[in-house]
Amino acid sequence: MSSFSPPNPAERFVGPLPPEIKPSFEFAKSEFSVSAYSLPKEGRLSGNEDAFFIDRTKPAVGVFDGIGSHAGSDVAASIAAVTVQKNLEQAPTVLDENGSMKVMRDALEAAHQAVVAESKGSKIGTTASIAKLFKTYDGRPYAAFAHVADSRVYMQRQGKLSRLTLDSGLTIHEAPQSVKDLEDKLSEVMNPEEELSEYEQAEFNDRNVINTYLGETGRISPLIVVEFIMVEPGDRLILTTDGIHDNLTASEIEHQIKDFHGDIFLPHVLIGAAQNRSREYPEHPRAKPDDMTVASLTYMG
Repeated sequence: MSSFSPPNPAERFVGPLPPEIKPSFEFAKSEFSVSAYSLPKEGRLSGNEDAFFIDRTKPAVGVFDGIGSHAGSDVAASIAAVTVQKNLEQAPTVLDENGSMKVMRDALEAAHQAVVAESKGSKIGTTASIAKLFKTYDGRPYAAFAHVADSRVYMQRQGKLSRLTLDSGLTIHEAPQSVKDLEDKLSEVMNPEEELSEYEQAEFNDRNVINTYLGETGRISPLIVVEFIMVEPGDRLILTTDGIHDNLTASEIEHQIKDFHGDIFLPHVLIGAAQNRSREYPEHPRAKPDDMTVASLTYMG
C-alpha cells in the first residue's frame, strides 16, 4: 500500500489576500464527480442506521454511522447528514486552507449540537466522515476532509489507495508511527490467530469500539480531526463506514476499484464486495453483518 506525505503544517496558510485581488474559481460540473450509496444490514427490519449526503453543486460528500448499540442512532446519523450538508452548502468554495478546515470543523460541530438537541438526554450518536473540494485564492484545487471515530477517508491516486484518517482520531502526521503501523496491519489481517500477537488480536477484535462520536453529551465537544490535501486530476476521495472496511481489507478495496473509471457505480461495487464477505459470518474472521455506506468524490481536473 502506498501512502501520501501529509501537508507540512507550516505551509498550510495561504492568504487571506486583499478582497480586490481575489479571483473567483467556482467548480464547473465537468471538474468533479460525486456518488454515494447505502445498504442496511441484511435481515434488519428497523431500517438503516447509516446515512449520507452528496452535493453536486459545491462538491461535497459525507457518510455517517449511527451508534448501533444506542436506540435512535439512525435518527442521529440522519440529522448529522442533513445538518452538515446545509452548512457546507452555505460555505464558499474559494478559501485558504485554514478557512476550509474551519468550515469543515464548524459543520461537524453544528451536527453535534443538532444531535444533542434531538437526544433529549438519551444516549444517541453517530460517527462521521466528510470531504469537500475547495480552491485556493490563486485557483489551486484541494480537498478538505474531517472525521469523527471510525468512519474513514481514503485517497485513490493513479490506482493506489491510501488511508487519510486514523480510527483513533489522530492525524497521520501527529500520530505515533506505531499507532499508524498497527492500524495498517489490522486493515490487512485475514487470519488474526496466525498473523497477530495476543495484544494485536485484542485490538483487532475491538476495532469497532469507539470513544467519541457526534452527540456525545459526556464531552464538551467530540474529537473532530480536520485535514486537507492538494489534489490532481483523477484523484478520488472514498468515504466508508465500518461496514465496508471491517469486512474488506485495504488491499481488497484497492483491488475492487483499481481500474474503475467514473463514480456512479463505485459505491455499489464496494458494498457488493463487503456484503459478500459479511455473509461468511461467523466463519471468516473479518466478516461482520452491518449497514454499509460508501461515498465517492473525484476531482476530474
